[in-house]
Amino acid sequence: MRTTANAASPSQGCLKAADLYQIHLQKSFMIGDRWRDIEAGNNAGCRTIWINLEYKEKRPTGYNGAVSTLEEAVTMIKKWTL
Repeated sequence: MRTTANAASPSQGCLKAADLYQIHLQKSFMIGDRWRDIEAGNNAGCRTIWINLEYKEKRPTGYNGAVSTLEEAVTMIKKWTL
């Protein structure tokens, strides 16, 4: 359950938790529909996929792929990893 507005956006602190679970961020993907998601993924060294939902806000830059749905993102990851 989210209790604050900040809980909805990724932060370096959340991604640094990957150390706790021994997740290799350079082999991981960040999928997001906001520029903040893509920025956080890029800062963490993840490959990033932007789901373009046509929000009226700043558009992300530097993403590795762009799709319209989560299903398309999953298909993209499968193509990149299989």
